[in-house]
Amino acid sequence: MERPAGRDQERLADDVCTDTVGRVLALGGSRVLDDANDVLREVTERIPDQPVALHAAACLATASATARATVRRDRAARPPRVPERSVE
Repeated sequence: MERPAGRDQERLADDVCTDTVGRVLALGGSRVLDDANDVLREVTERIPDQPVALHAAACLATASATARATVRRDRAARPPRVPERSVE
């Protein structure tokens, strides 16, 4: 890991180096950890030429491209939505 190039990157590094963002990076994405996803989006926008931005973009893309069941506290587990096919 390289040192931040300036104060702006140093503040962003503080946001990236948290448990939640670390989990999202380690697990390859999350559809429910919105705060971590916001940090990863900010990384891809502000420092797109840095290696961490490539990892952040991959996590965001993987999370949005895969259909998985999610469990939330306010709802029961639900399978991913599959479009119904018309039967003729």
